[in-house]
Amino acid sequence: MAILETQERRHGPEHPETLATRLSLARILDDRGSAAEAEAAYREILSVCTRIMGRDHRQTLSVHGNLAFLLADQERFAEAEAEYRDALDVCRKVLGDDHPETLTMNHNLAMALGNQEKLAEALPRFRDVVEGRERTLGTDHPETLIARKNLGEDLSRVGQPAESAEQFKEVAEGWARTRGADHDLVWDAQYRRAQLLWEAGQPRAAQGELEALLDRALKARPEGGARVTALQRVLMAVRADDGAS
Repeated sequence: MAILETQERRHGPEHPETLATRLSLARILDDRGSAAEAEAAYREILSVCTRIMGRDHRQTLSVHGNLAFLLADQERFAEAEAEYRDALDVCRKVLGDDHPETLTMNHNLAMALGNQEKLAEALPRFRDVVEGRERTLGTDHPETLIARKNLGEDLSRVGQPAESAEQFKEVAEGWARTRGADHDLVWDAQYRRAQLLWEAGQPRAAQGELEALLDRALKARPEGGARVTALQRVLMAVRADDGAS
């Protein structure tokens, strides 16, 4: 607060440096869980930035993104969607379609749409983000893999478990290359792939995935544990399904 007061005396309340400090303080409020105060601060700063710097300025865009994220975090997805759409338009105009900030804004918009069951629009946006991040960041970049995971979940929600399972295969392989084969992220992706294969009517493929996971889990913890128990239970159901088929 002392820095802000000094800046306001020296530069005035609407100087870019003052606004940047105000934005930092609003983020602190947000991080501390003071959502109502943070939202009011974001909206006030956004109004000033838009008036002083213009809608297309990077600082205005940054505030816009913070406000949208706060709204989504509060599960106010329709409001977040509107903010993300406006911010995405500016990103594309100012930064271009493949800029990391543009891709992040499009990804967050897709998430807001998905949370409102607007899957028909969310799905192609997730695909666009995955393709854009592959081009600019690489196949195994964490942000690419996160977007691919969300694409996979969206495919599952629209009734395409087989295609979703293929997305999770790529997610698991990417995490394995970057984090190691025994990382929890690899395990989670492979387990989700097995679930999806089962949903897709491929119990033998699901069984193979689960057996491989169980073998690795037992090697890591021969005494067993929650993960081993869960795998054994699911395997029993999958083997029964395969036997019935």
